[in-house]
Amino acid sequence: MTSIVSSPSPSSDGAVLRALLVTDLVDSTKLLESLGDERAFEIFGRHDRLARDLLTRHNGIEIDKTDGFLLLFDRPVDAVAYSLAYHRALSQLGAEEDILLEARAGIHLGEVWVRQNSPEDVARGAKPLEVEGLAKPMAARLMSLGLGGQTLLTSGTHDLAKRAAVGFDFDGHEVLWIFAGRYGFKGVDQPIRVFMVRADDQEAQQPPPDSGKAWRVDRGGRPLAQSRRRLKKISAAAAAVIIAAVAAVVFFALDSGEDPRKTLAVLGFANLKHDPGVDWISTALAETLSSELAGGGDIRTVPGEAMARIRSELGLTDLKTLTAETLALLYSRTGADYVVGGSYHVARSEGALTLSVWTQEVSTGEQLPTVMQKAAEDNLFGLVATTVSDLRTGRPLSPLARPAPAGLRSARGTPRSRAACAAARRAGG
Repeated sequence: MTSIVSSPSPSSDGAVLRALLVTDLVDSTKLLESLGDERAFEIFGRHDRLARDLLTRHNGIEIDKTDGFLLLFDRPVDAVAYSLAYHRALSQLGAEEDILLEARAGIHLGEVWVRQNSPEDVARGAKPLEVEGLAKPMAARLMSLGLGGQTLLTSGTHDLAKRAAVGFDFDGHEVLWIFAGRYGFKGVDQPIRVFMVRADDQEAQQPPPDSGKAWRVDRGGRPLAQSRRRLKKISAAAAAVIIAAVAAVVFFALDSGEDPRKTLAVLGFANLKHDPGVDWISTALAETLSSELAGGGDIRTVPGEAMARIRSELGLTDLKTLTAETLALLYSRTGADYVVGGSYHVARSEGALTLSVWTQEVSTGEQLPTVMQKAAEDNLFGLVATTVSDLRTGRPLSPLARPAPAGLRSARGTPRSRAACAAARRAGG
């Protein structure tokens, strides 16, 4: 087992930078009441045993215990590996005992002050080590925000753990890293970016809700619930006028009933060969494809500026198909029914551009058939037009909606689409 204090030595007191992991057994008091003292004593004992056995494998050390544990690790990635293994072992114990056993966990990297108690104090029941510092309540508040089965990380902890996870063995499981949102914490001045981490054998998770000590905030640091209430009040006076105007437009634009159009979000396109000379194509593809899909008036698309901001907030850099958690976050921000993304590469020797486009249904996570097209490098607009045609004639886009009234349609090949390509190319140099 790795010693908690590598510098200073275990025999001295001092400040060290460590990853703190705080766990809490969900509804432990209710379990005690329902199981009775004797059986609860046995099950809690088995819980403590499995939690402590995992420490040796993951280079951690126990500092304190109540309903859960306060543990220290040299590296955030070890704390993550421990937490995922702990959730898995706890689920197995619950299955064996035929009860629901879940825990929440929070991991925060920070400076702590460590003090060793004397052997005499330990013999009288004191803990061997005392740990103090702001990192300790920060980890506890982060943990309290979580739901059963969740492991939450602060931003810096997430970044270091994810970087170290490359090539790391998480008991043979793939690990998913998900941005949960910005949260304000009681007693902490600045909002903190919170991330969720789970193994591929865990169920999909929703971002944690507000609690008494932590709450979702917008980019300006204002509580989201408060911002929404304020926006609702501001909008109330204008709503009646707007509704009347919109109702008139909808009446003449649609035959009858609710607007049947679906909303589509174009995530972006990856430059497979990482050729900086054709980076501009990524922006041009996204803008042009979005414009072409919306050009018929039967599909709504999320504005490119909004998607760029959302990609940044959710940390979407891979531009691959999305996990259930990310799809849920995307839906909450855009209302999109489908998300489209893909990749491209340019074969300069042939002067050819190859485009691959995938479509994913947000509500189910189902990935629909991929569309692939190839064209001359200087015929990007024609390539997009052909791709849109393929998307519209096959699943998923053909059944989305009936054609829009003629007054709402725009001709394919609008100046906006061609202008987007030209502007993107100029920006890319």
